[in-house]
Parts: sequence; C-alpha cells; structure tokens
Amino acid sequence: MTHSDPASPEFWRRRWREGRCGWHKDDVNEKLRRYVGRLSPAPGRRVLVPLCGASLDLGFLADAGFEPVGVEVVEDAVARLFPGAEPDASAGTVHTRDGVTVVCGDFFACDLSPFAPFAAFYDRGALVAIPPRLREAYARRIEELVAKGARGLVVTVAYDGPADVGPPFSVPAAEIERLFGGAFEVEVLESVPDASMPGSFADHGVTNFSEGAYLLTRRGS
Repeated sequence: MTHSDPASPEFWRRRWREGRCGWHKDDVNEKLRRYVGRLSPAPGRRVLVPLCGASLDLGFLADAGFEPVGVEVVEDAVARLFPGAEPDASAGTVHTRDGVTVVCGDFFACDLSPFAPFAAFYDRGALVAIPPRLREAYARRIEELVAKGARGLVVTVAYDGPADVGPPFSVPAAEIERLFGGAFEVEVLESVPDASMPGSFADHGVTNFSEGAYLLTRRGS
C-alpha cells in the first residue's frame, strides 16, 4: 500500500499533517443529534466509533449518557482529543478522559476485546473513507464486535461518478443492504438528495450527490 492509498495509515497521517481534513467538523453531526435516541435498545451503553478522528461526536455521545469507544490510527488526531497524551498506534495505546475512550490503532487489527461486545456503534465517516475492497472486512469486523440486538447509526454519501474519486467513496443503499443485510436488519432513516458535496468532486464529473442515514439492528437476542 502506498501513501496515496486510503487503505494505508500513512495516507491519513499525511492528510492530518497537511491540514487536509475536510471531513473534520467543528460541530456535532446533525444526524447523530437527530437519531441518537435510536441507538441503545440492548443492556449496556458502550458505543463503538470506528475511525473516529478527532470528532466532537464522541463528547456528544458521552454527554448523552453513552460510553463511546473510538478507534483511530492517526496519532495526531488522537492527540487533539487528549492534549498532552502520547498516542502510539503500533502499541495500541488507550486514552480516556471525560467519559470518552479512544484506542489508537488499526481498526482491523487492534485489540478491542476489553470493550466488546458493544451495545451500539456509530459510523459517520468510516465506511465512506475506506476503499471498496475493504468493505467486506469492515462489515464482518463490526459484526464480530457488537452484541446481539445492538443498533448502529451509519451515515453515508452516494453519487454517480468515477469509482476512484473518493474518499469519501460512494456507498448507496443497495451496498448497505449487501454488506450488512445478512446479520442486521437495515432501516433507511433518511436520504437527502442534492446534498452539499466536496468542491473537487464537481471537477471530476460527480453528479447526484446525496447523503443517507441508516439504522442497523443486529439480529438475534
């Protein structure tokens, strides 16, 4: 994997170093605000947040009474959340403050057994950030980490255009069903056509840019 490959941690480390973090928002995601009450039907309120970056959504979840556990491979992002800490993805360091825990490491490989099974999960930008070839592995990793009956809020984008224009990569509703429909019940919470898309996307011929939000409920009891 090269530094131009979104599957490589160095791709994201470079983005953070260079300040090219268009996905990072200085506010809580509006869809999380809207649907946070749908997240926890199962006993326990520990929420898995893959590829969490330095998201303010973690603090929002903690304030809402959840126990968010983020996973992030970029040390600079973790250091934003925990000033003075020395995160190390190679060691899988764990950082906790104000009800928020973040494991610094590779989501696909780091040890999350001390926290699993999770009662819920929240994905605002993980699935759309990874290359399509990793989606199956991502879905199975989520499946193995969450409890029966757990719910997940997944926020995506979808569009027409070149397959390699992302990230964010297009993840339409049919792809959510394909990836998760076997182990999860999938409910479409909303689909927003003509959403605001990254400026560079128009230059690459992207059209029909939309946003989606899905509630996934792990089958079983």
